[in-house]
Amino acid sequence: MERGEGWNPDAHDVVDSTHFTAEDFDESRKLKPMAVPTIFDMHENVKPQTCNNNGQSYTATCSDHDVVALIVHHNYSNTSPRNLKHKLDCAEDNVLTLSKQLKKSKRLNTYYKARVKTLKKELKEKKLLSKELKKRIEIYKELPLHLLSKPEGSIQ
Repeated sequence: MERGEGWNPDAHDVVDSTHFTAEDFDESRKLKPMAVPTIFDMHENVKPQTCNNNGQSYTATCSDHDVVALIVHHNYSNTSPRNLKHKLDCAEDNVLTLSKQLKKSKRLNTYYKARVKTLKKELKEKKLLSKELKKRIEIYKELPLHLLSKPEGSIQ
């Protein structure tokens, strides 16, 4: 897809950031106003191929290497709406799974906080909560409680 020297982009042409040099960008990610794309990965070693079945010759417009490079280079383009729908469904399933895990974690966190509060109250009522024990409990106040639980299958 060579454009030639006199090519001017129109509203439907797209060029991504890999076609610009580092000097074409300002301090943020924006292009400078007069930036011109200069990096194009065109291969000069593509040679015309001949077809021997009828004696005619033709020139290859792009080699397999160019096609692979183009596919790899512009991998953000999708081939069909079906692929997009599949990706969307997978993403929605992932969001649903993660939201369930988050709710479960919040529920467990609330349970464990209430349990610790109840245990502190019971210790205080039984007058087993000394100043030293209060200090030790306060140290672990912000510790994630899942770190204190026994791993599954552990022997007591």
